[in-house]
Amino acid sequence: MRKLRKIGVGVIGCGEIAYQAHLPCFKRIPEVDLIAVADIVPERAKAAAEEFGVKFWYSDYQKVLNRDDIDAVSIATPHGTHAEIAIRAAEAGKHILCEKPLATNVKEADAMVNAARKAGVKLMTGYQNRFTPLFQKIKELLDNEIIGQIYEVSTIGSSWHSASPWFYQREKAGGGIGLDSVVYTTYEWNCWVGKVDSIYAFCDTRFPERETTEHWLPPDIKTEASKSVRSLRKIKVKVTVEDSFSCIIRFKNGAVGLIYRSWTSRAQAGMRLSEIDGSDGCIIYNSPALIKEGVDLAIKTIRDMDGISRDWNYIQLPKLAHGEAWFLRAKHFIDCIIQDKEPLVTGEDGRDAVEVIQAAYISSLRGEPVKLPLPR
Repeated sequence: MRKLRKIGVGVIGCGEIAYQAHLPCFKRIPEVDLIAVADIVPERAKAAAEEFGVKFWYSDYQKVLNRDDIDAVSIATPHGTHAEIAIRAAEAGKHILCEKPLATNVKEADAMVNAARKAGVKLMTGYQNRFTPLFQKIKELLDNEIIGQIYEVSTIGSSWHSASPWFYQREKAGGGIGLDSVVYTTYEWNCWVGKVDSIYAFCDTRFPERETTEHWLPPDIKTEASKSVRSLRKIKVKVTVEDSFSCIIRFKNGAVGLIYRSWTSRAQAGMRLSEIDGSDGCIIYNSPALIKEGVDLAIKTIRDMDGISRDWNYIQLPKLAHGEAWFLRAKHFIDCIIQDKEPLVTGEDGRDAVEVIQAAYISSLRGEPVKLPLPR
């Protein structure tokens, strides 16, 4: 049997998320040949190449796209650059894994989806939560109607946020906690509950200035090149995006959603409480009290079904090692290319999640609910 050629991959963007989620994951996949990296800062591109044993590095991502031996690219750049890079990648015939959010607005996202369709390449949005046991179990329960018809969904949580300086600059990030964090929830709810009909949102900036790290990279970096570009120096940056996000959502099926998320709390990072209520029961997850007891999900239902008994059920799920969801995401992307199948998280899925956030921003500016879909 003839040995199949490996999938040539290039990673565009050599910052924190590339070091954590893109470069190490592709290096682990036997079917991948990680050929090139690119970053607008040459020293960062060179450092990433040395750190992960990549032969070619560039400061111009177009040189990655021009290579005939590269079949796919992974986009790990600031949000505002995603559309341009993805469209050029599609035009060059490259399959695309793009970090979330897919784009900063629905117009850009539509253009990315259309470019990929026209070129006949895969466009996958990088929601690693789709590959976690928690996401999959909740989807299974809801698909089996274990709590009946969904009436309400909610998620409330806050943390103190510190990331790369560009995260807080609207011209580069496109938005704040909405596009960076809440977009995970809008993706999940689109999958679990259905399409959004309208949204009424309040987006605020509580801290107009924030102290953050100049250029953070993971502590386990090995090469002197990576250590030389990492800067843990604390700097103050002006914040031109929202750091507080609240909204009420009406879904097309009549269900109601409530979101409150912020980067303004001194609470432990990532602590949330989420609930899904239906005609026959409820599901509670991301609960600090439950997590403390080693419980991932609490389900209450009024009937016995599929191994779930009426009243309260407490479920422990398999634990993924740190970074494993990112690996499963990358592996799925490569499998989709090899097997010529549609990704579990499509470009359309990424676009729809962004559209809800953009509608929220419009609602907050106007002070009124906004209907979806947005005008094209």
